[in-house]
Formats: sequence, structure tokens, C-alpha cells
Amino acid sequence: MSQDAIEDAVAQTTLLTIGLTSSNAAANLITATSQSLAIAAHNAVANQQQGNITRQASGTQGRTGMYTTSTAVNGAVANNLTD
Repeated sequence: MSQDAIEDAVAQTTLLTIGLTSSNAAANLITATSQSLAIAAHNAVANQQQGNITRQASGTQGRTGMYTTSTAVNGAVANNLTD
């Protein structure tokens, strides 16, 4: 291989590396952004599920409390709710 061919190969490799720098940076940015959005969506779903569990538990506890009290207490509570 001649000296000119070696210099040409090195120059082309250098130009390729410099040329790909901006596209690699853009690809890294897009990847990081998509991962952040995926984590945000996952957190939103997890928070919604936790809220649903809390609402279901509070409803169950309220109904259980109403069913376990006496009729007189239920009547008094119902009268207070309508006032």
C-alpha cells in the first residue's frame, strides 16, 4: 500500500467520524427523551392504580362501618347527612 492510500484512508475515517458526531448526538437525545417519556407514563399508571386501590379501600371501609353499626346509629347518621 502506498503512503497516499494510507493517508487517504485515515482522512476518510476522520471525516466520517466528524460527520457522524451530530447524528449520534441527536440519536442519543432522542433515546434519552423516549426513555424519560416511558418512565413518566409508567409513573402515571402506577399512581392511577394506587389511587384506585385507595378509593376502593375507603369505600369498602365505609360500607363495612355502616353495616356493622346498629339501626339507631344509622338513622342518626342519615339524619345528620340530610341536614
